[in-house]
Amino acid sequence: MAERHFTVYFITCIFYHYNFSHIFFNSVALICVGSLLSPFIGKIKTLIIFVLGGALAEIPFSLIVHSGAPDYGGGSSGGIFALIAAFFVCCLRFPDIFRLKWFRPDLWGVLIFFILANDNQSSFLTHTFGFVAGFLLTSIMVFSKIIRIPEKAKD
Repeated sequence: MAERHFTVYFITCIFYHYNFSHIFFNSVALICVGSLLSPFIGKIKTLIIFVLGGALAEIPFSLIVHSGAPDYGGGSSGGIFALIAAFFVCCLRFPDIFRLKWFRPDLWGVLIFFILANDNQSSFLTHTFGFVAGFLLTSIMVFSKIIRIPEKAKD
């Protein structure tokens, strides 16, 4: 029973937040990166990268920081950084599709979150693990053609 509880924690921890400002800023960042990424890869793939990236960020974080015990810390930052990495990979792989204008507020929101969100060691570790997980997941999805150029974007 303890193993099942431990596994469920890695999925559910992205829905737990410490306070209102924590959930507010994570929500704004999720809206910003989601608005940049989901029109191109789809909502389901965006959700998969978010949930798996968040879970894969918590596993090494718990192993390193808490000696393998779940800390019941929370937040969706690992998943958000996985989506930021997915956006980065897609921009590199499909540069013609991701022609973005620098004056977009959602792009500035993602850039500000990426720079300012690392306010302590725990945040930095979670964000780094989330970014690496998102980079690997998206690279695998692009390589296996799960993520490809949408037909309507080719025209």
